[in-house]
Amino acid sequence: MKRKLLNAFAFLTVSILTLQSASAQDIMSAGGTVEVSTDNTGNANENKDKVVDNNLSTKFLLGSFATAKPLRIQWNANTAVVAKYYTLTSGGDAPNRDPKSWTLEGSTDGTAWTLLDTRTDEAPFAERGQTNTYAFTNETAYKHYRLMIIENNGDGLFQLAEWRLLTSASPLAPTNLTAMASAGNETVLFWNDASITEENFDVEVSTDGTNFTLAGSVPANSTSFTHTGLTMSTKYYYRVASRNQFGVSEYTETAEVTTLDFPEELEDLTNNGGTLTVQKDNTSNPNETKDKFIDNSATSKYLVDLQNLWITYNSTDKGILTKYTLTSGNDAPDRDPKDWKIEGSNNGIDWTQLDERKNEKFSGRGQTKTYVIANTLPFNVFKITITNNGGSLFQAAEWELWARKLEVPAGPGNLTVKATSETEINITWKDNSENETGFEIERSTDGTTYEVITQVAADATEYNDKNLTAGVGYYYRIAATSIIGNSVYSNVAATRTKGGQTSKPAPVATSILSPNGDNVNDRWSISSLDLYPSNEVKIFDKVGRLVYTRQNYANEWDGTSNGSPLAEGIYYYVVKFWPGIPDLKGSLMIIRDK
Repeated sequence: MKRKLLNAFAFLTVSILTLQSASAQDIMSAGGTVEVSTDNTGNANENKDKVVDNNLSTKFLLGSFATAKPLRIQWNANTAVVAKYYTLTSGGDAPNRDPKSWTLEGSTDGTAWTLLDTRTDEAPFAERGQTNTYAFTNETAYKHYRLMIIENNGDGLFQLAEWRLLTSASPLAPTNLTAMASAGNETVLFWNDASITEENFDVEVSTDGTNFTLAGSVPANSTSFTHTGLTMSTKYYYRVASRNQFGVSEYTETAEVTTLDFPEELEDLTNNGGTLTVQKDNTSNPNETKDKFIDNSATSKYLVDLQNLWITYNSTDKGILTKYTLTSGNDAPDRDPKDWKIEGSNNGIDWTQLDERKNEKFSGRGQTKTYVIANTLPFNVFKITITNNGGSLFQAAEWELWARKLEVPAGPGNLTVKATSETEINITWKDNSENETGFEIERSTDGTTYEVITQVAADATEYNDKNLTAGVGYYYRIAATSIIGNSVYSNVAATRTKGGQTSKPAPVATSILSPNGDNVNDRWSISSLDLYPSNEVKIFDKVGRLVYTRQNYANEWDGTSNGSPLAEGIYYYVVKFWPGIPDLKGSLMIIRDK
């Protein structure tokens, strides 16, 4: 609800469907009669009685306003009462028929009148059937009140759907409070505005349902509130009251909600440079093209001559959509979206419906409405399909897609392994991520081919691998998992289970290599190497340069380096086996027969 101050009191612009909920403050509901200086005698369905029948779908219409002005509309109450507010509701036809300038007066006897309020060149009603509320200073109980309509917006006819006089009571409490979690640190509240005299709403929050504190205040006619800065996975309780200068309403029923279980703040995916595609663009006006739909401005809009259409946004990042907003354009309300559905996809072909709305109504121009959805799936393509907007054109000022932006988790680190028995190895690591869904542990017996042996929960940092074979070496690596993919692997760590080593002879390397084709020492060999398939061989020359390296060596070196024969002389080797088995180190002589 928009609000501007006048004489230290609030002028409130309200769009409501009925006034019945305000009857406790409504002077006219207590009974009385209406009279006008000039009535519509040609149509009983649009005469003076319709201006006080508490029905916004009817109206008082006068066809001779030019000769009738100033037009007097007078309420004669059954008993004198102090009025503090009044409302005017626009009729359903041309806006030029609406009142523009008027006065309000009060009288105790119907003869002597006191000026209570003056309005001159008021801004036009933005909507048909829109109710505006006006506050004024008054401490006297009058039995008679009259509006003197001085000017309308230029038409020869005058129309007014409803006029109501209101007392100085505190506002009615809002109704139907609901609370929804949109993030780990954010909730969104929704309620119905049951009053027409509130100046603001106070939103209170509690973590125990008993002790409440003020979370924030929003202007009159607001029907939602976003609460940020919260703790994830925490239950919160809310209640809302309306307030004006005369007091505070009762609180709503308490609504409770638990924040979501992720730490990231929501991001508007439409700001990440993705691609917006529309069924049809506006080719006649560059100021009302599709780009205006996601330009972060409520004063621009996308306008197209379609009633039913689809629009997609292909985000550069995947995200879990938990809320979205739509902002109405500045023109005719029948161009606003009314019925729609939101869908998500990861390929633009297969779609999952995320939300559907029916008979939505925007109460003003440039109004942003927030919608919270229950979704846990990641998508990078989003589509809104407008199935009926009530008019021949479509317009909207802005579309925002608020999502948990997903990133692949950081890889775990400091992986260490330790054999604790002949059949068990203890594995520990450091959790470097805050957004993993778990950890995937892989094992290998040769350091090359790995298989997943288990998955453990998020935040875990230890696992015991059981039912292993005694005296066998095992390699391990782990990755953090997420719904959009796994992290990079940790470092590789290896060890051998206890026992079993005595059955294997120690490897021994030959000290001479004479690659002359006589089948004697043509290859450098290590005995029992088949029992140690997971190994690494490195050979250096006498100045320490690496001339040969091989993982899982199988006695195939012939004294060459990068395909060229090495010179005769002494070379040094280092052979690495499993952790727990000492390195094999020594020297060898290359001899080449002339």
